[in-house]
Amino acid sequence: MFSTVSDILRSSGSLIWILLFWIFVAIVVALLFLLRPVFHSVNRFNIKNVRKLFLVTVPKDTGENQQTATENRLDQIREKIAVAESLFASIGGLKAERGFLSWLRGRTDHMSFEIAVQKKVISFYIAVPPRMMQYVQEQIHAQYPDANIEEADVYNIFPRKGTIFSAYLKLTKTHAYPIKTYKKMESDPLSAITNPLSQFEEGDGAVIQFTIRSSHKKWRKAGITMAKKAQQGKGFEKEGALAQVGKLASMGGLTNAPQEKGPEAPKQLTQLEQELVKGIEEKSGKAGMDVNINIVVAAGDPLRGKRYLDNIVNAFSQYNLYQYGNTFAAQIPSNQARVVRDFIYRTYNERHGCVLNTEEMASLFHFPLPNTETPGIRWLGARI
Repeated sequence: MFSTVSDILRSSGSLIWILLFWIFVAIVVALLFLLRPVFHSVNRFNIKNVRKLFLVTVPKDTGENQQTATENRLDQIREKIAVAESLFASIGGLKAERGFLSWLRGRTDHMSFEIAVQKKVISFYIAVPPRMMQYVQEQIHAQYPDANIEEADVYNIFPRKGTIFSAYLKLTKTHAYPIKTYKKMESDPLSAITNPLSQFEEGDGAVIQFTIRSSHKKWRKAGITMAKKAQQGKGFEKEGALAQVGKLASMGGLTNAPQEKGPEAPKQLTQLEQELVKGIEEKSGKAGMDVNINIVVAAGDPLRGKRYLDNIVNAFSQYNLYQYGNTFAAQIPSNQARVVRDFIYRTYNERHGCVLNTEEMASLFHFPLPNTETPGIRWLGARI
């Protein structure tokens, strides 16, 4: 009898220790989830993660004769923009950081591509982690052999006295929906982005910053799943709504029509819906990148600064595919210092991120083409 009681006590003691162990594990996991945002914030603004800043200039004169430059102009523009797509493919193809430390502290493998205007001069910059500096420089030189890349001091777009306006640009729909790219445009989209910058006055400044990093492979799943459902006639939102209406009707919720027996025939996609499915599949078929789009404007006059910001944001409407695609929308935070801080530290903010593929990213950012006529662009004066 005594041995039985001792066995029970010993078994109860083991259960208590096991229970305490799992309680301890649960507390540790809960603390990690609570402290994770703090670690992310500290790591984003850690001085050890400061990026190297480089000024990139390209020559305006390509050595082409006038006749060649005027023939098949649109095809030539698309071919030159495709060079930037190859550049972003090399970046999007990098293995995304993963593991426990990356989850806890946040990733540090992001870089930024920037278009800045200061003292009426439009410049193109890149900022990369020191460990990735050589790789990115090699990739730029591989695609732009005539480009000059030189380390630059931190530039300052902010006047001593003035007002700051800023905004995040985000996609209005899930990232699986594509935006309009350069392959479907009749001109260089960069001109529409840089033209508002050429209207700045001497003391005003602005920057359009694209902070990017390679995306995890799982980003494709949403697009692939959506395309499959659409091909089965139940993928898009409006189709889902129509299906729900049909279900209510068959149950007598809307009409007293008799229920039809047998499986329903799949809904035939319209031509526009077929193009959307094709666009979703094409977007998922290329390398993807997590992207932050930050716009910061500084002007001596508040009305002028607000007009600058509106003009830049409106320039991104050229990428919108309204009914069967994605659109950009500006998100203006109540605390303007957040966008400015993200710009200065060149951090990636997951709350304001979206996923774009290489074709979309090349449409948003590429180095100026020889036919770009925007005044004020900083060109390479002599080939090196």
